[in-house]
Amino acid sequence: MKLSTHLGRDRFAWMQPRLTRRDHAVLLVRVAGETPSDVLLETERRPSHLVVVLDRSGSMGGDRLEQAKAALVDVVRRLGASDSFGLVTFDGSVRVVVPAGPVTDPEAVVRRIEAVRAGGSTDLGAGLVRGLEEARCLDVGPGVRVLLVSDGHANTGVTDPDALRGRVELVRAEGVTTSTLGVGLGYDEQLLSVIARAGAGNEHFAEEADTAAAAIGEECGELAQQRFLSCRLTFTPSSGIRKAELLNDLPRTSTGDGFQVDLGGLRVDETRSLVIECAPRQATRPGRRRVGVVRLDWVLADDLTDHSVSSTVWTRVIRPGEPEGVVDREVLGEWFVQRMLRRKRRAVQALAAGRFREAEEWFARVAELARGAAPGVPRRYREELLHAADEADHFAEVAPLEYDPDGRSHALKSMTVDIARRARRRS
Repeated sequence: MKLSTHLGRDRFAWMQPRLTRRDHAVLLVRVAGETPSDVLLETERRPSHLVVVLDRSGSMGGDRLEQAKAALVDVVRRLGASDSFGLVTFDGSVRVVVPAGPVTDPEAVVRRIEAVRAGGSTDLGAGLVRGLEEARCLDVGPGVRVLLVSDGHANTGVTDPDALRGRVELVRAEGVTTSTLGVGLGYDEQLLSVIARAGAGNEHFAEEADTAAAAIGEECGELAQQRFLSCRLTFTPSSGIRKAELLNDLPRTSTGDGFQVDLGGLRVDETRSLVIECAPRQATRPGRRRVGVVRLDWVLADDLTDHSVSSTVWTRVIRPGEPEGVVDREVLGEWFVQRMLRRKRRAVQALAAGRFREAEEWFARVAELARGAAPGVPRRYREELLHAADEADHFAEVAPLEYDPDGRSHALKSMTVDIARRARRRS
């Protein structure tokens, strides 16, 4: 894999007695899925290891459940003996329909999937926990994925998002990624978002049954294409950096002064962009200064070997009165987009909770930031920011008003998934 770092400026006036946010060092880190030159990239498809947790509550009856089952049947018929598959279903109770393991008899698995029928209430928590346990039973190393498919709100059993987040984070540390697919307009987008964020996975929204089937196929296809597993990026700031903050919405753990970020798996043709904002301490003298060290660790899917690469980030401190550094507009564009997405997420959360006045204020702040930033960034960022500003203007107007609940639900779910995708999987 290839790791590159880019600072927002090439030099900083850190000898000043009072430092503000304008003096922060903005670091853009790019991770590209390229195979190391000393490793031969094989051409055959790598094994897939998937456990599906499927909601079979009453609201999933009819086309939703049948389309989901058809998508799973299609997936299973494309798997081989080296692949692993498991299926857990839930309504008011949990059932392991297909124990997680090698797909040695695809047609037997298909018969079990086709026999699933809709039931009653929605014990999402119990279903998810059992699915995670099935994934942990697969002794295949990193690269296992759990896909939670649901169309409703958890209304029985464990419904606390923090409790479910904790369980997902535990298995994420063992190399298990968790993604979610919300079907229809009745599911809890905030809960499914919490689960996917904790699991370093994808968030999908499918309003119709046929698009839900397509999302299941997309998730499984991506899993088969991943060549870099359990990708983790660690940033360790130097002693001259007072605080370092990741702006992307990605699961992270503290490592003392720095942090480690879980990126999940990457394809060969995939690139991730992360933005880290570093608040400096006052410098006592000019000259070359270290900002920090970025390290990337991953497991190569071809042979499950561990790999790593690191980069030390340096800049230059100038004397008071010297010309300021040249601004890298590419870094500036990513910085503004991630800040915009943070504000947009706060607005969506407030809107989902019915706090319309707060949502209105956050949408107004999104529009203000996006329009103010647009003139100074490259064209593609400018277009993205101006589109976000126009969208925020619309929702700032309608947030405090009573309008079609289904329309609001569709907008909330679409925005929630879009924010997650752009915050985590920017290339």
